[in-house]
Amino acid sequence: ITFYNLDYMKNKLTLATIAISAVVLLTIQSCKKEEPEKNNSSNDSNIIESNRSGGFHSYAERNVLHFESAEGLLSMASSVIRMNDSERTKWEEHNNFKSFYTKCNELIETMDTTNINSIHNFVKNNSDYFYLSVQDNETYLLSYFDESFLRYFLNSYKMISVADRYYKIFKEGYIVASEEDKDYLYMIDSFEQSMYVNELDYYPASRTVYDEEVYESIDGKDKLKVAFKIESHPIFYNCALVNIYPYHKTLGIWIRCKRTISANVSAEWTYSYFSNDVHTGSGNFQVDSDKSFGVSYEFGFMTSFTNLNSGHFTSTSGWADTPSVPTCNF
Repeated sequence: ITFYNLDYMKNKLTLATIAISAVVLLTIQSCKKEEPEKNNSSNDSNIIESNRSGGFHSYAERNVLHFESAEGLLSMASSVIRMNDSERTKWEEHNNFKSFYTKCNELIETMDTTNINSIHNFVKNNSDYFYLSVQDNETYLLSYFDESFLRYFLNSYKMISVADRYYKIFKEGYIVASEEDKDYLYMIDSFEQSMYVNELDYYPASRTVYDEEVYESIDGKDKLKVAFKIESHPIFYNCALVNIYPYHKTLGIWIRCKRTISANVSAEWTYSYFSNDVHTGSGNFQVDSDKSFGVSYEFGFMTSFTNLNSGHFTSTSGWADTPSVPTCNF
């Protein structure tokens, strides 16, 4: 992996053009960030720069992971997704990189949960990272890319580099820039804004879930949620995965929390790229983690750059457990 530390462009005219264009949009995903001042003290790794949406960003948070190919990314993902939070943090620190996942974990630990207004203000002030979602009449505080391994490889600005291109990923799609135009990506705060920058290519796309099996164990205000999914992402991959996330209910909102997690889960599935092209897959995942905000495992990656036509679980089995709830058997 190669790591790049990217400086911001200082082109005020371009920023003004983007801002003016954004006014005509009916919806804007988030407020425009203030452009940080370039710092010439490269020896001070503790120097941080201000960012209005999401607190502060260190040099490590601006570093972009570079992979020679999508296959190289998936190969590294096979190792990184098996790490627990402590191991992954050490891996990031060793490589002077801070992932979107780590940034979200740090932010959520600063949240004031003493009143409902504080929680809503936290989501509003960190809208690049979090959102509220209603599922089965229950409200959850979720982070973006919560169910994608890309959260371990995107930086705080949702950026990654593969081959000779730089990508910035939003829920509506992704933006692509060349090496010489990569700095434009730092100025873009929403997918819509990219449509007004000639130097960028944009591709509307969304995550597609083909099958999902969800199991829960609840004890009062604590919940353990196990979700098996077969899905396609806008770029890079299709996969069968399992997410095991602990939640605590605060003021009516389910919020991810740190728990010690143990699990042994298995899955079998079928998938196809064309209507008559059927393949099978299977996988097993065992974990006995330290305290973490959850564990996620991709059982199998399928061909990159080609979305699935269908996917279906034929079997899901196993158990998952935390000290706060009864064992979740399925």
